[in-house]
Amino acid sequence: MDAPHPIRRIRRQRHITVEELAAKAGVSSATVYRAERGVHEPTRSTRERIARALGVTPGELLADIHGPEADTPSTGRGENPRDDEQTAKSRAVPAHTGV
Repeated sequence: MDAPHPIRRIRRQRHITVEELAAKAGVSSATVYRAERGVHEPTRSTRERIARALGVTPGELLADIHGPEADTPSTGRGENPRDDEQTAKSRAVPAHTGV
């Protein structure tokens, strides 16, 4: 059996119903229900609201799902030096040829 989604696990640890969490987060109970079951991935702002209502950081919810690296915001740079080279090359302005 799969481990429960972190939203559900944390919600249950705090003895909060789906309806209570939804009201506290300012989202619909259907949104919480679907997020807990993995039916749809909540938007960043919804995830932040749910995390705040649960008393955790959005990164803590993601770390539970995707591993500890998800807790660290990615800048999209520096993770793979080759990616930086390719990005720099694609942004390079061609030299003026004097034509």
